[in-house]
Amino acid sequence: MKPLIDAMHILCEDLALTAQEDADPSSHDIDYLDLADADSEFGQGEPLYLYVWISAVYGASAGTLTVALCDCADAATWVELVIGLLATDVNLINCIDGKPQGGPGLICKIAIPPQVKRYVSVHFLVAGADVATGTLTAAIGP
Repeated sequence: MKPLIDAMHILCEDLALTAQEDADPSSHDIDYLDLADADSEFGQGEPLYLYVWISAVYGASAGTLTVALCDCADAATWVELVIGLLATDVNLINCIDGKPQGGPGLICKIAIPPQVKRYVSVHFLVAGADVATGTLTAAIGP
């Protein structure tokens, strides 16, 4: 279950994890955070993080998932800064002795470095088979 935190900027909500998915702000309905926005309440001395939640436990598949923090100066040309999660890491979190355990929840928290460009977002890459029966939600917040 995703926490309801008013201070978070939602980047995407309930994004399906399908095979061969390559989702970033330039190709999908993934939002970004403009750190130079005068109305933004971010950047007031608190560290920021990228949070990623999944709505269901991972299944046993040959698929791989990568979640990366990305930034850009023009809201069009995105560059990966930090790769925070690979499918094998997720499977270790959600599996014990190779067997799926538990359920949905926070799977990734990436600190946003201070030297990021104006726009910050997230990039998901699914290769091979589907890696989950659920969806991903990503947000940026304190």
